[in-house]
Amino acid sequence: MNSYLGFDKIHYGWLRAHSAWSHVAKPILETLGVNMTREITLAGMIRSYWEEFRQVVGSDMLGLKKKNPEHF
Repeated sequence: MNSYLGFDKIHYGWLRAHSAWSHVAKPILETLGVNMTREITLAGMIRSYWEEFRQVVGSDMLGLKKKNPEHF
């Protein structure tokens, strides 16, 4: 986890972000007493990026659909 993309050591490259988030999530969940049953996959991370992109373009930029109340 030495090299990263960005100034805050959380923004790894697109193909390594899932590993970085799994690495971060595991100790957080352990602190909460929750076992991490599976790792975050590259496919899951790409799906997450796609959904965020759709949200930004569809709601925020074009106003095609109403913003989800849980999304800020």
